[in-house]
Amino acid sequence: MKQDITKYLNRLSQENNAISLIAHKEAAPYRKTQANYSNPKISAVLVPLVFHQNQWQIIMIIRPKYDGHHSGQIAFPGGKAEPQDRSTKETALRETHEEIGLSPSIFQIPTTLYKVYIPVSNYLIYPYVGVSESFNQNQLKLDPTEVEDVIFIPVNWLLHTTLKNILVTGSGGMKFKAPAFVYDKHAIWGASCMMLNELKHRLSIS
Repeated sequence: MKQDITKYLNRLSQENNAISLIAHKEAAPYRKTQANYSNPKISAVLVPLVFHQNQWQIIMIIRPKYDGHHSGQIAFPGGKAEPQDRSTKETALRETHEEIGLSPSIFQIPTTLYKVYIPVSNYLIYPYVGVSESFNQNQLKLDPTEVEDVIFIPVNWLLHTTLKNILVTGSGGMKFKAPAFVYDKHAIWGASCMMLNELKHRLSIS
């Protein structure tokens, strides 16, 4: 319920790189734990944790289908850092506002998640958890060029589910098995799965 926010904020404040790396390894065992990258492009995403329909839920977006690496994927709102951004946190909040219309003013940012490197596009992603008790679904305004739809994932569901190995299609059309969270027929894998699994671990700290 709404009062769970104190518990969640306390748990999120307990940063632990070992837990983060374990969560990432579970979600993407095919990746190196410490990726080697040189001059990556910097980006940031927001992991919106909002009180909606009398429970805490996580907002994720469905990317439109296009001729690119992330076509049709389930992701968090975010994107490339721009010169005017004073920090990666500002990037995450700006991109969230542009993509799904949510104002930075409704969020508090209690923590970051561990950064994720995407080799296929050479992006280094800085994830921020954004918590909002004042979210209203009417605040959502989707940019159709960036977002096909949004999905709400209940935190309670996340805390009681497990990863499943499913067949996914990677860059270049290559098919392989990968861990994923499957919610309401939506498969969440790759970088988004790594972040979601880390959030699950962090929220499960007792």
